[in-house]
Amino acid sequence: MLRPDGKVVIRTTFRERLDAVVYDYWPTARAADERRFPAKAEVVADFAAAGFAVRADTELSLPVAPNLREYHARSASRPQAKLTALPDTEFEAGLRRLAAAADTRTAHPSPVNERYDVLVLTRAAA
Repeated sequence: MLRPDGKVVIRTTFRERLDAVVYDYWPTARAADERRFPAKAEVVADFAAAGFAVRADTELSLPVAPNLREYHARSASRPQAKLTALPDTEFEAGLRRLAAAADTRTAHPSPVNERYDVLVLTRAAA
């Protein structure tokens, strides 16, 4: 149920904008996410068919770890479904790549961010 002046907010990552750091170390995870995440045009078309129009289209970047070393520590437990789905050998190889990258960046650590797309929709004017 949506009030007459209500808004629908969708926070996701659209298929054409998959750019998370996880793909740097587990590149095959991107293919699974390309099948799983919707394209922006698909979402807009589905909502337009239901009488909604886009009022805002933006993105935000949120920190997921203070540095790659911490990101490595968190990733070791396979917290994301995309990592759980990988064969063990592939997961371990990615974890080694991530550990090596974390070791080379200890002098200049930087936060690990993930970018999200945000669409705000309202009922289209009649």
